[in-house]
Amino acid sequence: MNRYMVTKPPLNVLTAVSPVTASISSMPARPSVVFRGKSELLAAVIGAITEQVEQVLRDAVDPTKGLAAAIHDAIQAFWQHVLADDGLQLMQYEPVIYCRRTPELEWLADWQYARYIAAATEVLGAAAEHDAAPSAISLDQLTRFLVAAVDGPVLQYTVHHDAEQSQHDVSNVITAAIALTGQASSAS
Repeated sequence: MNRYMVTKPPLNVLTAVSPVTASISSMPARPSVVFRGKSELLAAVIGAITEQVEQVLRDAVDPTKGLAAAIHDAIQAFWQHVLADDGLQLMQYEPVIYCRRTPELEWLADWQYARYIAAATEVLGAAAEHDAAPSAISLDQLTRFLVAAVDGPVLQYTVHHDAEQSQHDVSNVITAAIALTGQASSAS
């Protein structure tokens, strides 16, 4: 059986321990995790990637501003996340493609996108509760549209690195998503 190991230093622990270990000329230990197989390793990687995206969405949205503002703020925050490290986006797609090509791992690709949809549904659903009128599109359809629609500009940006054109594309996704809700854009 193959074993895979990932070493990941928790920054807060190392930051606190480093002065102590430096004074005694020692290196702090690095916690590690051993995975029984490739599927466990990929699940951990995909889980970490999706947790980052989920946190970006949660941090960006003030649900009291309503659905239109939540759409705008969530997509813009995610877009800034993409611009900050497009290599991370490539790393996000590579496991998905690998999993889709490997029959026993297809479920991981489905799981990754299900998590994106669940996070968007949670964040946008909380915002929709603050709107006076219901959305013209179901929350499920809206979040599926957004996850699919945002992938396009992300992939295009990782290829051509034209931030200006990609920002225009992202703005179009925001405009289209808000239009689908039947609401006027209150965020700009």
